[in-house]
Amino acid sequence: MDYRPRLALEAIGLDSAVSSRRHAWRRRRWEMEESGRLQSVVGPRSRLTIFLKRHLFRLFHLGSPPIRLQRLHDAWSARAKEIDFVHHRIFDPGLPKAFDGYRIIHLSDPHFDALPGIEERISERLAGTPADAFVVTGDFADRHGAPPGDVIEPLSRVLSSIRPTDGVFATLGNHDSWGHAEVLQSLGMTVLVNESFVIRRGADSLVFTGTDDPSYFFTEAAPAALRAAPDGFKVALVHSADMADVAAESGFSLYLAGHTHGGQICLPSGRPLYIDLKRFVEYGQGIWFHDDMVGLTNVGAGASLLPYRFFSTGEVVLLTLRRGPRGTDRVPTPGRDQ
Repeated sequence: MDYRPRLALEAIGLDSAVSSRRHAWRRRRWEMEESGRLQSVVGPRSRLTIFLKRHLFRLFHLGSPPIRLQRLHDAWSARAKEIDFVHHRIFDPGLPKAFDGYRIIHLSDPHFDALPGIEERISERLAGTPADAFVVTGDFADRHGAPPGDVIEPLSRVLSSIRPTDGVFATLGNHDSWGHAEVLQSLGMTVLVNESFVIRRGADSLVFTGTDDPSYFFTEAAPAALRAAPDGFKVALVHSADMADVAAESGFSLYLAGHTHGGQICLPSGRPLYIDLKRFVEYGQGIWFHDDMVGLTNVGAGASLLPYRFFSTGEVVLLTLRRGPRGTDRVPTPGRDQ
């Protein structure tokens, strides 16, 4: 399939103004991917780093290793598929009454091609969980340059395990290509690329604003989308925590991110050896606060580059929004949170 930019965007089903913006975004994103001139929120990304990451993936996904190494690989990759189910309550005094008790399931960084079969474990975790919205903050794929359609089968299985009342919303990560937007739309997901989606209940509204990835594909359109978000209880869906300050300044109450995998390779204490954030490294995992905004950096469901996790466990997260003094707590989930 030819994934070069097309002149027509009717298949995405957007109005003319949004179609024009999406067309401009697709062309710019394609140019960045093809040229390798990638941009973080603080400046250009190192081409050497990108080269090494892409070849590390190939090194660990070529052929079959010797039998002893194969057994070790099988054990480690099986351990990487063990996923926690985490439930947090998010309290905010400004939450509209109509959205008190609103349930958001947050998935990030499944990297379906890096850890085959991870979709089965994600589906098991999600099965039977009631939710109002299901959000995914990017990195559906792992291998740069892989056909976007490769995510259809595993993602379809995940989507079949949950029926959120208000829909499924997604943003792209640094491992996803511009072509993933159309693929995700074809599966019924609402892909937010520097755009907002408003959910109304009577006079009250909840706003999801999603941006393109700010860690590798940053443009000024991303912070502009946060600043232009309509009024309501605002939830930012961004692949990384790099734009926490912009969101907080723009009146967002909740910021959902991923990208870091919580380090993925950690010391026995759980301390990550490396967190891939250019800003706000302290927001590399879990719940955090920036001014009056609550943030959550999901440690991701899958694994990236290496099909392993050491002293780090993936997760899917259920968030329940409640009216009350600003804060959070973690709700025990017997039999699911392991």
